Amino acid sequence: MDNFMKGTKLDIKFNTSSGLLNIHDMWGVHISVVDMFLINMQKELATEVTESFIKPAPKANKIKELQFEIAKAILEQRVADLDKATKSKANRIRREKLLEIKAGNEDKALLEISPEDLDKLIAETEQEED
Repeated sequence: MDNFMKGTKLDIKFNTSSGLLNIHDMWGVHISVVDMFLINMQKELATEVTESFIKPAPKANKIKELQFEIAKAILEQRVADLDKATKSKANRIRREKLLEIKAGNEDKALLEISPEDLDKLIAETEQEED
């Protein structure tokens, strides 16, 4: 069973600066809330002392590790989504600029056409309208 299924089944809650959140809520809060949760959880996990290497870790530790892994996956996906949106916006802006340049070049080309050729082009467009 993957971490999200386990977390949903266990109804895991995340104690964040925005309050107690479930998995679904973690997708909607500001990305810095998830980041701070991870920083705090990493510190908490790092300070826990292993009581025994023979006995399995207590359930509370496993829940904390699961919370950390789920929050980390959410943060990684949200960062990837932001990167993709940023690149998409940059590409859209570049495309618009290139289209403007192309239109400008076409206008320049029209200025260089002789008056006789312009008359022919005008006549062609009038015929197409009929």
